[in-house]
Amino acid sequence: MGLAQDDNPIDANNAIVIQNLSAIGAGGQNLGGTSMVISPARNISGSVHLFESWTNTGVLEVTTGESTRFLIRNINFNLYRKVFESKVSEDTIFTFDNKSLERAYINGREFKEYYFPVERGSTYFEVIYENSDFSLLKYHYLTFTEGSDNPMVNRPSKYEQQSTYYLRKKNSFKVFRMRKKDVVTLVGDKEGQLMEFVDKYDLSFKRELDVKRMLDAVLGTE
Repeated sequence: MGLAQDDNPIDANNAIVIQNLSAIGAGGQNLGGTSMVISPARNISGSVHLFESWTNTGVLEVTTGESTRFLIRNINFNLYRKVFESKVSEDTIFTFDNKSLERAYINGREFKEYYFPVERGSTYFEVIYENSDFSLLKYHYLTFTEGSDNPMVNRPSKYEQQSTYYLRKKNSFKVFRMRKKDVVTLVGDKEGQLMEFVDKYDLSFKRELDVKRMLDAVLGTE
């Protein structure tokens, strides 16, 4: 399903949301719900949303008895609430129910839900690479710094986005660092092939996209 061009992307997105939820059929009404956007009572800098703007294209995989994919724009991920949201009007947000989502792609980046022992519950991770042996994941989260009411200090409260890489094997999570010796351990006896590929394309073990490219090339995709 394509996304039509429109001078008002929010109004167009509202129609797309309604169209897709209706197309899903029985159970579609359980995919989420709308809520009004209320401005915070105090000034807080930073954003709770992963992406800077709402102009993002998403592909959502939903389960309503059978797996269904549909396209949507004006989508974002709320790091505070750990949910995907779509801005369907200037003051209305549609929140997708995590129980109905298998995975989501935003601007080509894959997000998938896993049980995370640190939070004692399920949450979404960005998938950097995944095969039948392991998953290399990126956990996005917020930190909050309380500001000062003292006008002489002039320090507002603020949200800051942080991230940590994790290696997941058999439902266990271990912090992963983007560096040569850690990436090499992922490819086993294919280190020579890995280094040849890195040298050929001048890749860096510190760059996320480069590491993904290495693993796709050496280990393949599934």
